[in-house]
Amino acid sequence: MTTPRNNYYNDEMLREVASCQRNFDRDKIIDPEQMSIIDEWVGKAPVQCGEHKYNIIKITNLETMLDLSKLLANPSSTNAGIMVRDNTVFQPQILGHVCYVYTAADGVSAPDFHVGFSSGLCAARATTLGLKTGFARCGPRSDEGWTQWLLKWEIDLVKHKSFKFALGVGHGTDDQHYAWSPYRKNHIHEHNKPNFPTMDVIS
Repeated sequence: MTTPRNNYYNDEMLREVASCQRNFDRDKIIDPEQMSIIDEWVGKAPVQCGEHKYNIIKITNLETMLDLSKLLANPSSTNAGIMVRDNTVFQPQILGHVCYVYTAADGVSAPDFHVGFSSGLCAARATTLGLKTGFARCGPRSDEGWTQWLLKWEIDLVKHKSFKFALGVGHGTDDQHYAWSPYRKNHIHEHNKPNFPTMDVIS
């Protein structure tokens, strides 16, 4: 089941946090004070026993984000290879004013829980600041492609051996629905309804 809106949430803030922004207004910058707040939430998220087993790449360069977007193409997508050569933006949700890329160092297993918890907190905090967030876990299409991307942008291969998650943060466009994307049929990216867990209650 898919829906063009996150209307399966009751809480307004939860609905906003869960809305994956796919069109950012890059002419609107993030206030420096707000940026410092988000940086702290990204870099110092509380984790079990203080074990931060992931690293962060902070990107504000649009060309670098666009390059990463092509890398995060789903290899099972129809004509994915052609679309990459044609510079199709596969993941517009990472093209915020800033993109935080969560990675794992060489020889380190970064639990998905740690990354998910950190990025979720950051998305919630950014929302309270009036900003929008988008997120991507697809890709990279190959380990070799990821390595080449790191080399191209002179990023440490050891500290950022493997990709884990990407979070875009910025201001949304004023005249478009959050799920609007020029790279989708009919321009609206439909969301799969989450497979919510059951809650057993002991009272």
